[in-house]
Order: sequence, then structure tokens, then C-alpha cells
Amino acid sequence: MYDIEQTDFGYRLTFGGEMDAEEMAEWKAASERELAHSRDRFGVFVDMRTLEPLDDDAQEIMEAGQAHYRKSGMVRSAVILQSLAIKTQFKKIAMKSGIYDWERYIVSSEYEDWEQRGLDWVTDAIDPHTGERLDPAPVRFGYDGTQTVDVDLSVEYTHDREPVTETWRRPIEPGSSFVTSRPVPIGANVDLRGPDGSLVARYRRDPETGKSTRVDQPLQ
Repeated sequence: MYDIEQTDFGYRLTFGGEMDAEEMAEWKAASERELAHSRDRFGVFVDMRTLEPLDDDAQEIMEAGQAHYRKSGMVRSAVILQSLAIKTQFKKIAMKSGIYDWERYIVSSEYEDWEQRGLDWVTDAIDPHTGERLDPAPVRFGYDGTQTVDVDLSVEYTHDREPVTETWRRPIEPGSSFVTSRPVPIGANVDLRGPDGSLVARYRRDPETGKSTRVDQPLQ
């Protein structure tokens, strides 16, 4: 069984029991009808506590459905599950559908307040496991030097407490902006580095405003 409920933050989805490919296709079609008139940005809370593991055909349809939610404006989603086996399966589905970095998985037996933790993530970007507040979207920041720099430029930051390094291999022009591919914790540093590892510029995520503030001089 499935249910799609519109809420003030977006949508609350419920899945339960055994769902075959036919029923999953019905959910996908119903979702597409609902999303045709959705707001530009929204969150999704998913309750899968009573859902049985899906077969391959149903998984494939759910992947396509999840990707459509993301394409339609989903900013974040929280998934409530009953078992680690289901959690592992849906992590794989999320990776394939391109929503993994915006989704959090909560095993209900691990937290008495599982519903509140899920809602806090969907509405306020508070990670249900660490309590850290993350930006609702990847970070945009700029190089404000005065000269074009023809070097590889990398950015280093943390995501889910893991170090991330991204590299741009193109000329860096004054006024250029960069966007991290994953959310960055508020309060963390975002470091731009040259090919030799030297610091080009450092930005800090302001804990109160969430905005990027340069905290040292950029490469001139």
C-alpha cells in the first residue's frame, strides 16, 4: 500500500506491506500527477516502517519516481525504516536516482523521537544523527581576485563529517563563482587551494546566517 499526503512542507509518503511492480507503477503515476502542480521547492517525509523488501522491478520504478521528485523541486527527504536491511536497499536506490546527498535514513528502533528527527531534517536541515544544521542546498562562493589564474583550483570542505575535495580544471577569472556538489555544515570552513596545495582563499559558513564570509585574503 501507499499514500501521498500534501503537507505544509511538501509531501508525506507512506509505504507498507508487499509492493510489486504494478503497485509501484501506480504510486509513480500518482506522484507525477501530484507533482505537476507542486511548489518550486519542497521537502518529503517518507514512512516505510512496514514496507517489505522490494523486488528488482519495483526498485527500478521507485528509482525513477524518486528522481522525478528531485527534478520537480525536492530539497531534502527523510526516510523512516524499521530494519537495517531495508535501509541498505534504499540507500542503493537513492544513489542510483541521484538524491542520496539530500536524503537521511532513520531506523525507528534507534530513536524514540524518530518522527521529530525526520521532520527537523526536512524543514530545518538539522541532521538527524549528528544534530548539525546543514545548508538547505550546496554552497555558492566566489573568487574575487583581480587576475585570471590559469591553474587547477580545488575546494575542500566536510559533508556528513567526511572530507570532500572537488577540483576545477579551467581558468579562474575574477568574479567567478563555484558551487559545491554537496551540502556543507554551517560553521565549517570552505578552502580553495591551488595545484600545489597552497591556500588560495578560505570561507567560513556563518553559524547564524549560513552565508559565506571570506576570512583571509584571496589570491591576487
